[in-house]
Amino acid sequence: MNARTASRRDPRYEIPIELEIPALSDTPVVTENVSASGFHVIVPNDPQGNSEIDISFKVSGLSFEKLKALKAWSREVKERPGMYHVGLLMLMDETEQKKLFEELEKLVAKKISRA
Repeated sequence: MNARTASRRDPRYEIPIELEIPALSDTPVVTENVSASGFHVIVPNDPQGNSEIDISFKVSGLSFEKLKALKAWSREVKERPGMYHVGLLMLMDETEQKKLFEELEKLVAKKISRA
């Protein structure tokens, strides 16, 4: 485990999830870098400051609607000027975060059992 992975608060999952983030993209965004506390996305807009961003998504049919997220970090994609890597920190209560974690774990278990 490298230092970056060890410093993460929640485990990272490589599972495709479609997100709706109107402030950052006019179209849904698919990410494959997910944790129970946030997402890494590539989007055409770099969020400014620490403003709250509306975000909605589904995991295994379970909807997480109109939640809030904060930009944890961002940087321009070198190979694609005008696009940005953005780390979003989810602002969820503990109950919602636990539900998300459980659904992510179920998806990982299904993925492993198919392999």
